[in-house]
Amino acid sequence: MRLLKIIFLGSGILTLIIVTIIFVLYYLTSNSLPNYKQDLISSEITDTVTISRDTYAIPYIEGYNNQDSFFALGYAHAQDRLWQMTLLRRIAQGRLAEIIGQDGVQNDILMRTLGIYSSAKKSESKQPSTTSDLLKSYSAGVNSYIKQITKNSLGRGSPEFFLFTPEISPWRPADSIALLKLIAFQSTNKAETEVLRTQILLAGIKPERYQDLFLEPPFINNTANKSISYLQSQRIPSPPTPQKHYKRKKSLVSTEHTILNGSLSASNIFAVMPSRSATGFVLAANDPHATLTSPSNFMLVNLKLVNGSITGGTIPGIPAIIIGRSKQLGWGISNAKIDDQDLFIEKLNPKNNLEYFTEFGVKKFQIKSEIIKIKNKKAITVEIKSTDNGPVLSSNLLGVNFIRPKGHELAISWTGLSENDKSIHSLISLMQAQTIAQAKETLPLLQAPGQNIMLVDHKNIEIVTAGAIPKRDIAHTTKGRIPALGWHKKNTWAGTLEFRHNPKIRNPKSGIVINTNNKTTDAPFPYHVSYDWGDSQRIIRANNLLKKRQYHTVSSFKEIQNDTISISAKILVPLLAKGLWFGQRANGDTLTNAKEQQALKMLSKWNGDMNQNNPEPLIFVGWLREFQRMVMIDELGSLYERVSSLRPLFLERILRDKKGAAEWCDIKQTEHKETCAEIARTALTLTIEKLQRQFGLNLRDWRWGDPHLAIYKSQIVGSWPIISFFTNIVHEISGGDNTIMTSRMTNSISDQFIANYGSTLRTIYDFSNKEHSLFIISTGQSGHFLSLHYDDQSILWQREQYIPIHYDILDRQGGSTATTTFNPQSLDN
Repeated sequence: MRLLKIIFLGSGILTLIIVTIIFVLYYLTSNSLPNYKQDLISSEITDTVTISRDTYAIPYIEGYNNQDSFFALGYAHAQDRLWQMTLLRRIAQGRLAEIIGQDGVQNDILMRTLGIYSSAKKSESKQPSTTSDLLKSYSAGVNSYIKQITKNSLGRGSPEFFLFTPEISPWRPADSIALLKLIAFQSTNKAETEVLRTQILLAGIKPERYQDLFLEPPFINNTANKSISYLQSQRIPSPPTPQKHYKRKKSLVSTEHTILNGSLSASNIFAVMPSRSATGFVLAANDPHATLTSPSNFMLVNLKLVNGSITGGTIPGIPAIIIGRSKQLGWGISNAKIDDQDLFIEKLNPKNNLEYFTEFGVKKFQIKSEIIKIKNKKAITVEIKSTDNGPVLSSNLLGVNFIRPKGHELAISWTGLSENDKSIHSLISLMQAQTIAQAKETLPLLQAPGQNIMLVDHKNIEIVTAGAIPKRDIAHTTKGRIPALGWHKKNTWAGTLEFRHNPKIRNPKSGIVINTNNKTTDAPFPYHVSYDWGDSQRIIRANNLLKKRQYHTVSSFKEIQNDTISISAKILVPLLAKGLWFGQRANGDTLTNAKEQQALKMLSKWNGDMNQNNPEPLIFVGWLREFQRMVMIDELGSLYERVSSLRPLFLERILRDKKGAAEWCDIKQTEHKETCAEIARTALTLTIEKLQRQFGLNLRDWRWGDPHLAIYKSQIVGSWPIISFFTNIVHEISGGDNTIMTSRMTNSISDQFIANYGSTLRTIYDFSNKEHSLFIISTGQSGHFLSLHYDDQSILWQREQYIPIHYDILDRQGGSTATTTFNPQSLDN
């Protein structure tokens, strides 16, 4: 009996302790929720400014001058996304390891090597005074909130700050510039692609088969082979295996502070002229794609400036509406895929490794030391070297150790490292433009990220490629596709091309402009923009949908943005199943597996719709992935992991045997010469077996949405047990890698169908509507997981619904749920 009492007493005490801990944690975290209804005094403003929130916590900011409105924007951003802002700042500064430990070291070395933050600080002094004043006002608004939560002990502004104890440093103008530079770096992968191309060439793949993988003009006169031959002649130390590199990159992804996955790396923009619109006015739409995070990278805002109100998507930390519209003008973006990075092989002086060779002899490296602090570990000192071509990549940054010869270094040139970078001024000026002509005047100043800017007004539609394009010599040996020999003058950049060379299209005869990161120009090198475009599939479907209707409406634009028909499926399924449709094996024998026959019959009647409720997308993706693995793994070995995402043009080329591409289907290790039909048959068998083990024997019961989940991970804590349950947003999703409504998969072995990349903002502008435009983000406005606005837009996003954001502040006062009013200090005297 006494033992029983002790057990009951112990259980009671333990329960009380657990309840107390939960109560304290809830009290502290809930106390950090922002208060949207306040009356505040500030010495940083000159007149009254208000922040009114609607039912989705979208702030409607009204000030009597631009500086005060930007102050309020900074305050509103900090209220909802302070943790997100400060985390991105840490990434850009190269100070991530200070709070997360060893996992952040590689990021910090890369950021310090590139000098993202130091470049931002130098760029700050180059901004025009008007922009400089607005950056200062925005920073003052952020700092006003930081001071408020510090003074009043308001839970440090976000639950995550309880887990990471360092003080919240004041926000500075350079922080906003650094965030834009970080996003620019996240939006390009050209240097890493150079490493991959080189690895594949060094592996001895035939030039014709290389051409199958990288659909680009062949190397003219084999000039690029000078670099490859040079690398082959040197001794390349055994680097970490591709598997280890892949796992390290994945570990960064798991904590959502990867620097290799894009913030603005893809998107769709399209518009129709009045002649193609049912209303007789321009219609336009935009949906940028990015790594899925919770909260979204975008936050919606209505901002009243001297020239009128602007509505659209902002990135917290950057005082600009990146995608938006005023009553007179609308703008959107899609990644231009500019080849804005080059790698250079720098040869060390064998007598002095602090020197490297140039065309005119040896030269000393510029060297600086950086101290990187690491949580729970001793700080390390990193020596960072630079050449005339740019910073030297060490520590296997971007995988350069795979191709680095002994006695050499690899340096990187990137347009985003300019210290005279006025990109943030360009974006702030763009959102204040009243006409397309005024907007275009700002675009030459956009250095990076390179974007196709869609500009529309009531009657006109236009797309202009903005962003610095490197000026390469016509005699450049590799044309920027693989690392070039750094001591050859003809390989170095001579600045950037004049803006007039950038692609553009205005009011075409078709009445339609569109870009899905597809190729924008056929201009020859060096005016080619890129050899590595971002899309070849979505553009086909989007063009079909836009052209088949004579007159478009808001409803038809919604349908296009949310379209889930896969052109890849409609092209590849008939090619994959060509010899199998009627139950015949490739050798003429009858198929014995009834499930394979059923799968083929289902696919034969399928229209390519990647709807989450359909079983066919699961069969198609599983089969295609298995087929691609089988034809690639034989030739590429461990390098396959670097190119494992589905490559529809590559597969179509193989299945049509273009220029002998069917050679990929022959497995070298066997005496028999396999055909693509045989590989397709084997791949189908393996796929059905795997899927049956996972999803049951009845193919009709399979659903694409069961494994194809969109996972919006919270930064860092989204990978932690228990906490991730509360912070991550997870839901089924339609679409796939190459549908207009993109839901790109991770391609990892364990979670091969999980989507971690897709649309994070959708906008539709109807210029016949003088009251509002339509917007929706993929999560919610708040970055606080206890907030009602953490995921309230996610439900609407899944239902393909939109939120109208009005232009006139006064129209929203009746629907305002709470208002924060700032009065200047003088009114309190």
